[in-house]
Amino acid sequence: MSRISLAGYLGTVKYTGPVEGTSGTWLGIEWDDHARGKHDGVKDGKRYFTCRVQNSGSFIRPSPNVSYGRSFLEALTSKYVETPHGSVSQEKVVLGSSQGSIVVEAVNLDKIRGKLADLGRLREVSLDSLDVATGDADGAIRQTCPNIRGLDLSKSLIPSWDVVALITRELPFLKRLCLKLALSPATRAFFSSEVPSLNRLLPGINCTAMESAFLNLIELQLNGTMMSWSEMQNATAAMPNLEVIEFGHNSLTRLHTADNILPANKTVRVINLDIHEAESENERIKAHPQWFNLCKSTISSMALAEAN
Repeated sequence: MSRISLAGYLGTVKYTGPVEGTSGTWLGIEWDDHARGKHDGVKDGKRYFTCRVQNSGSFIRPSPNVSYGRSFLEALTSKYVETPHGSVSQEKVVLGSSQGSIVVEAVNLDKIRGKLADLGRLREVSLDSLDVATGDADGAIRQTCPNIRGLDLSKSLIPSWDVVALITRELPFLKRLCLKLALSPATRAFFSSEVPSLNRLLPGINCTAMESAFLNLIELQLNGTMMSWSEMQNATAAMPNLEVIEFGHNSLTRLHTADNILPANKTVRVINLDIHEAESENERIKAHPQWFNLCKSTISSMALAEAN
């Protein structure tokens, strides 16, 4: 499965090939924001792919405007490394707060740029909306920026937890990870217990990578990812020191799973749910049978349907 970005919209490639009545190759896309779609994979009565949200799909032509993303280090370099200006010793700088009215001359800015370009000094990194899709060659991330403590990979083109793990296992000091996906309220409204999970991150199947990727992680943000409760439990089982999970805006209608063999994560003490439909206080207890040290869950309002 591959993910794309086009004109600010993110989507998943569900079909590549011909479409009857036309020439050439088409891409069948399921868009994260269903408002970008036109149909659910059916063209002139023939189904080419399926969508998890009604009318969230469309066909587009392959073009240079379609981005399939870039590697973690490519995105990191593009944001945090500014190209030196070479032999220019003096540069004019517009003060940001002056709205262009104040211009000053600065000397030896390349020296400052060189210091800022030392990616090994980075502790907090945000690559939000920078189309991260893959990791890098084995050992490259660890060699370049091993001291990252907080990492934001929200609204990325990463297709699976395996890719997340290939990145984070090279960040031995990582404590905070953000994987939010900002779906529109209209798209979230389509989600219900009758609809398959809209989670864009496929489950991890590389057990070796998953087991070594989150050893020091203590905080995980999964807001708006449309993960189910059981998907969250499975993903976080590989995080032995996790304490805080941000899990709001996922349109949950049920908090607990009938599968009682899911691994128990005994370190989690806070889960912020921000649930808009909970039926009773008792749901809080039912929701967390495997989170033995859970101290707090934030539930905004109560009207959640009774779980079967």
